[in-house]
Amino acid sequence: MFKFHGTLDRRRFLWASALRIGLFVASILGFPFLVRAVASATRCGVDTCGVVGLITAMAFKPLVFIIFVFSFVGISVRRARDAGVPGWTGLFVPLLFAFDHGFFLFAGASWAFAFSVGVLRIPPPWHTLLALACIAALCALPTRRDGPGARNPFGYAGLAAFGLGLVIAVAGSLTTVLSAPAFMVAAKPVWGVVAPWLSPVMRSVPYLMVALGALLAWIVWRGFGHVAVMPSAPLPEPPASDIPIKTLAGTAFVLAALAFMASVDHQHGASMIGFLVQLPTLILPTAVLYFCVLLAAFVVVKRRTMKSVAFLVLAALPFVHWAYAQWATSIAHQQEAVEIAAIPTTPVPRVPATMVIETRSVPDLHTIWAIDGIEHVIIKGGGGRLQQYDRPLDRGRSRPHEVASLPHEYLLLRLGPESRFARRGLVYGPAGGPLELRFVNSQREDLVGVWYRSFSPRPTFPPVLTMNGWFHGVKGPTRDEVDGNLRAFLTRSLDSGRKLAGR
Repeated sequence: MFKFHGTLDRRRFLWASALRIGLFVASILGFPFLVRAVASATRCGVDTCGVVGLITAMAFKPLVFIIFVFSFVGISVRRARDAGVPGWTGLFVPLLFAFDHGFFLFAGASWAFAFSVGVLRIPPPWHTLLALACIAALCALPTRRDGPGARNPFGYAGLAAFGLGLVIAVAGSLTTVLSAPAFMVAAKPVWGVVAPWLSPVMRSVPYLMVALGALLAWIVWRGFGHVAVMPSAPLPEPPASDIPIKTLAGTAFVLAALAFMASVDHQHGASMIGFLVQLPTLILPTAVLYFCVLLAAFVVVKRRTMKSVAFLVLAALPFVHWAYAQWATSIAHQQEAVEIAAIPTTPVPRVPATMVIETRSVPDLHTIWAIDGIEHVIIKGGGGRLQQYDRPLDRGRSRPHEVASLPHEYLLLRLGPESRFARRGLVYGPAGGPLELRFVNSQREDLVGVWYRSFSPRPTFPPVLTMNGWFHGVKGPTRDEVDGNLRAFLTRSLDSGRKLAGR
C-alpha cells in the first residue's frame, strides 16, 4: 500500500485491486451491522440511537473512503509503469474514485448523515464506472520494457486518451473543489468570468468519459499479443532518500492532533469519538499543512538551495494567510467599536422603576434585577401583549401578570432583531446583540446605549485547517456569558447618567 517505486504485473494488480474493492464493498454492506453493534454497546434508547448512528457514520465512512482511495495510489502507479507509460498517469484511477466521494460517503448510511451535511441529492457514480474501466485496462495490458525513451507506446491513441483524461480530471477537480463553501466563496469573483467558457466543457464530460472508455478498449485490443523487449529486467530501485518522510509525516500528524485538542471544547470536542469524526475533514488537512512546512524546512537545512527556499516560502503561505485572518479580524472589531462609539447617545437623567423589553425570547430576569432601581419588567411580545414581572422577594420567582398599558416613564431595552440597529443580512455573534437601550417618557425618547458585535471569530491558535477554511472553534457562549454581557451593557449605559446625577 505504501510502496510507490518499482513495477507490478497484471496478475498481482488484479488481486490487489479485487481485494481493495471487495473490502470496501464489505464496509458498505457491513455498516448497518456496525451501527447495530455500537448501539448495543452504548445501550442507546429509542430517542438516542439515531444520534449514535449519525456519529458512527461521521467517524467511520469518511475514514474508510480515504483509506480506499489512497490504497489505489501505489498499485496504480506501479502497474502503469509496468504497462509502459509514466507512473504518474496511474493517479487517474484513485482520482476518479475521489470525484464520487459523495456517493461512497453516504452509501449504506442513513439519510440523516447526508442531511446533516446539507446533501439532498447524491449523483450516480459515473466516475467510478470509468475508474473500473481503467482498472480493467490495466489488468489487461501486457508488461512493456521498450527502453527508457519510450513514454507513449500507444501512438496517437495514447495521446488522445491522455487528452481526454486530462479534461475529465480538470473538470472533476473543479466540481469537487467548488463543492466546498470556502473555495466557492473565494472563487465567486472569478467564476462569473470563467463559467461561460467552462460550461460547454462541463456538459460534455459524460460524452468524453464514454469516448475514453471506448478508446481504452481499443488500446487494450491493440495491445494483445505484445511481447516485452526485456521481460526479465526489472526497473532499477531508486536510491534511498535522505529525507525521513515517515518521521516528518508522523510528527505532522501528532502536531495536527495536538492543535485540534487545543482548539476545541475539552468537555465535548476532544473526546475519542470527536477525534474520529473530525479526522478526515479537520485533522488530516491540518496534518498535510504541517507536513509541507516540516518537509520544506528540513530540505532547506539539509540542501540549502534556492529551490528549497522557494519551496519553504510556498509552504509557509497558508500560515501567512492565517496571520492575515487574525489581523483582519482585529481590525474589523476595532472599526466596529469606532462605529458604535460614533453613535450619539444621551445620558439617562434617572433610572425609572420600569424596564420594557422588546424581544422574541424572555431573558434571564435576574440580570435585570441586578440593576439598582428597576422594580418592574414588562415584556412586550407579539400582538401587543404586555406581561409584567415584579421584583421578587428573597430571590424568589416572579409570576407574570398582564397589564393594559405602559407607564409614562420607562427604560426600553431592544434585543436582537427587535433593535433598530439590526441590519438585514448581517450575521451577529451568539452573544453579539444588537443591544439597544432607550429612555422613554411622554416628552422624549433618548438613545442611552447601543452595542453589537458581528460574527467574525478569529481562527484558532494553533492554526487548524478544515475542508471549509480555517477552524474558528466550536465552543459557543454559555448562558452565564450571555447574561454577563447584557449586565455589563446595562451597567455601562446607565453609569454615565448616575454620575451626572451624583449617585
